[in-house]
Amino acid sequence: MRVSLDNRLQFILRVILQQAPVDFVCVYGYSHDVDQLDLYATTQPELPVELSNWLHDHLDALEQFPLILSGNGWCSSALLYPVGVFDRTVCLLALFSEQPGALTSQHIDMLQDPVELIHAILENRYLAERLITTEAIANTAQAIASNPSPQNIVNVLRDYLFDTHIASCLIGFFGPVDQEHEYLEIAASWSRYQGSGLGVGQRISLADYPMLFNELNETHMLVRYDSQHLTAIEPFRLAVNHDVQAFAVLLLRSEARNLGVIVITTDQHHEFSAHEIRTYQIVSEFLTISTLAAALKQQADFVQQGRAALLDAVTDGVVMVLPDPTCSVLTVNSRFFDLFDVEPRALHGISFWELLTYTRIPPSQQRDLIEIWQAVQPNSIASGEIRLTNTAGQSVEIQWYTAPVYKDGVIIGRIYTFHNITPERTAERLRSELLSRISHELRTPLTSIRGFAEFILEAHDGDELPPLAREYTEIIHKSALHLNKVFTDIIDLSRANVGEVSLYITPTDVTRLIKDTISRLNPQLKEKQQQIKLTMPENLPLMMLDADRIGQALSNLLTNAIKYSPPQKHIFVDVTYAQNTTQLPASMPLALRPPCLVVRVVDQGEGLTPDDVEKIFLPFYRTNAARRDQVEGAGLGLAIAHTLIQLHQGCIWAEPATKHTPGGRFFFVVPVN
Repeated sequence: MRVSLDNRLQFILRVILQQAPVDFVCVYGYSHDVDQLDLYATTQPELPVELSNWLHDHLDALEQFPLILSGNGWCSSALLYPVGVFDRTVCLLALFSEQPGALTSQHIDMLQDPVELIHAILENRYLAERLITTEAIANTAQAIASNPSPQNIVNVLRDYLFDTHIASCLIGFFGPVDQEHEYLEIAASWSRYQGSGLGVGQRISLADYPMLFNELNETHMLVRYDSQHLTAIEPFRLAVNHDVQAFAVLLLRSEARNLGVIVITTDQHHEFSAHEIRTYQIVSEFLTISTLAAALKQQADFVQQGRAALLDAVTDGVVMVLPDPTCSVLTVNSRFFDLFDVEPRALHGISFWELLTYTRIPPSQQRDLIEIWQAVQPNSIASGEIRLTNTAGQSVEIQWYTAPVYKDGVIIGRIYTFHNITPERTAERLRSELLSRISHELRTPLTSIRGFAEFILEAHDGDELPPLAREYTEIIHKSALHLNKVFTDIIDLSRANVGEVSLYITPTDVTRLIKDTISRLNPQLKEKQQQIKLTMPENLPLMMLDADRIGQALSNLLTNAIKYSPPQKHIFVDVTYAQNTTQLPASMPLALRPPCLVVRVVDQGEGLTPDDVEKIFLPFYRTNAARRDQVEGAGLGLAIAHTLIQLHQGCIWAEPATKHTPGGRFFFVVPVN
């Protein structure tokens, strides 16, 4: 948009023409950004053709001070006077005489008052133009931001920015980069003659117009006035479709690549002013940002849709929670709502604990899930099970797992997964019932066999029983005891896995519990001439535990250590009371909240391999070393210990043997609050 110069500027030029020995006077506007001179006013109707180029040649030497020059013909004597607005040379007063030496430094002083008047007029014009342009660009930007579609952008430029001499405008975007098929596709257009949408969808092959697009890539802008160069509009002819007298093509370019072009044409004899071109450049820069924002939003929407589709395809319920003070929910998949039998809800701004209230998860277990979220630790991984009754009155069992999500080493959220284990638990109960019945049926004759073996051994407690018969009877008795223990372990493990084992949590004297458990193993220790080295702080507080179950888990770990340690070796038991997270083992795989009981059992045996560590707590698993050395056992002791510790919401794990940490190494941690 332009502001017309009033007659005052023309009047001042005529006064200068009368007072100074000159033939003609001109005032030009100058733009540093596009390096262009625009004629504002002159006393000469027809100016020399080469005047504009001549002035350009002397602009660098002009700076902020008047310059007296000499030449030939119309510029035998010349005076160039810069007019600055806000410390920028935005205008130029030029005086010319065909008489050599006509203009001297005295005329510089004489022109001071007229120059100040010109300065005031041009400054007012400059401010008015900037004000109108800024308002127009602001309105344009606001309208585009509300609807960034290409056709709306063209319509907004037409309504807010273009003067009456603009006849058409189009926006085109470059297609995907491909060496064989690079093209520009017209995305929107407007013409005063044809309306909107003409030529939309047309693809222009870049290979057909190499000179045009190469020059545009180098200069980022093309402006054409004369008929000799107007053929450059030919690629856009279908969308323009009128007699073009001048046009400007501006490149929409980011640092990474060319995005597209905006083409503006006029059907009048018109030279785009520097201010006008600069305005279009500002608009093109905004359009570049708008185009990038639209592309990024489209990409983000695509990623979000893909992520949502991926999450919905998962058979488990998934919740992603942000690590902010309000525990905001980032995303929830549809399976979560199906699993907990709740209606899908708008999640904007909803907190995790608010989401949990819509489910039928018991309040105590809701608090457990929230507490895990609050335990922001590098190893804060946890799992557990939930029992609830759905709206149909059916019992549902759900297993949950949670872990922090990292990006570049920083926690950006926490993920929760929920898996329906009702079918598995039902099958396990049926299996447990079957095993119990089979074990009961087998125990009955086994009890008789053991009883008869004990009767024979006790009745012939001397030399009456032949040595071979005594040996065989002792083997029968020992095998019966072993089978009875195996049946007991199988039943205990099956009942624990289906949740039929209840804990009796009472204040427990851990010191006495540890010592009593070790004492019960003295016969096995004496048989292999082994010793247990116990390290335990004095005056441990009473801890809330099921003493029998923790004693059973520790006994299984110690029995395992006795089996796999060579004779005459030591077994080390370390017991600690962790009151804060720094006192917990660094290798602990799950996050637990102190206070906790921490127990470590280390033997001097061969130890475990990394592969063994992954499988050692599986039922019936036997290491290669155990099979090789024919160590007695069914592979159930550690599995039972694992289940009992999990019932206490604790964790149990093993570490592989290394050069610096040899032997079997087992740990368990149990919260005791």
